[in-house]
Amino acid sequence: DLDAAGEQLTALVDAGVDVASTSLDLLSAEGQEAKQAVVDALRGGPLTRPTVITCMVDIRRNREEDHAPGCLILGTENRDVLILDPSSTGVAKTIHLPSIPALFSVSGLLDVDYTLAVACRDGTVLTIQNHAITGTIG
Repeated sequence: DLDAAGEQLTALVDAGVDVASTSLDLLSAEGQEAKQAVVDALRGGPLTRPTVITCMVDIRRNREEDHAPGCLILGTENRDVLILDPSSTGVAKTIHLPSIPALFSVSGLLDVDYTLAVACRDGTVLTIQNHAITGTIG
């Protein structure tokens, strides 16, 4: 039943749960025919959460030299910090934040000891040290 599904999705969104964009499409559809059209279009396909990169910084892995290998650190609209592997073909580590990151500042080396300061859209500033959130301001 589409109405019951809509009510459950609304309750999840109101509780702060991140839902797939396809679920938001269903919630924004007006009328039974429009909702059924969304369901029919998505039936059988995977539920995905495409995201948008909001900020990016690079960090050296284990040496401070100019041409030393490094990794990209990405902030996303889904409130994640993604640390890419050195070849930038996969995600080595994901850190979920309470807010959407907007700006990064990093110091240190990824494999030794690093600190990532994260300014978020809601005015919160977080500190991440060695893959863990260690401080919050705001």
